[in-house]
Amino acid sequence: MEEHDQYKAIMSAWSSGVSSYHSLFSAYLTANSIFIAASILLAKSFLESQHNGALAIVCFSVALTGIFVAFQMAVALSRFSGQNSYFEWELRGMEAKDSFKGISTFTNLYNWREKQESILITGHTPSSFEPNWAVKIHRYKYAARSKAIPFVFGGFHLVILVVVTYSYLSCV
Repeated sequence: MEEHDQYKAIMSAWSSGVSSYHSLFSAYLTANSIFIAASILLAKSFLESQHNGALAIVCFSVALTGIFVAFQMAVALSRFSGQNSYFEWELRGMEAKDSFKGISTFTNLYNWREKQESILITGHTPSSFEPNWAVKIHRYKYAARSKAIPFVFGGFHLVILVVVTYSYLSCV
């Protein structure tokens, strides 16, 4: 396989991985939000129903399933993130070779996003592309929060699980 074809194939895998990451992130946010809402409604019903044992088991099961989904979210998103970072690394390596003929898109993107450097290309108007405020904030604020989201959901599920369990055990 020619180097240009390899570059195109890896770029296609990268773009597919980025799309899959965002779709999966959105699906997990939706699923976890539904589990949280269901757990809270079940816990409220349980606490109002003079501690019905069957309702406690259902609430316990939903919260436990939510913890499992939050853990699965952390693992799956970390895997996709690592895979996408690997593809970017491969593409930057191909762009660094003397035989590469083309725009160093991933090298420019890396320097712009990670190092907060302007992209300078003569012949473009304007000749420099500056990182904006969102790019500067993303690396330090948002990226760290997106990694913490599965743990936040897991924490909510754990709190609901503990409250229901404690409440049930205290009345038995």
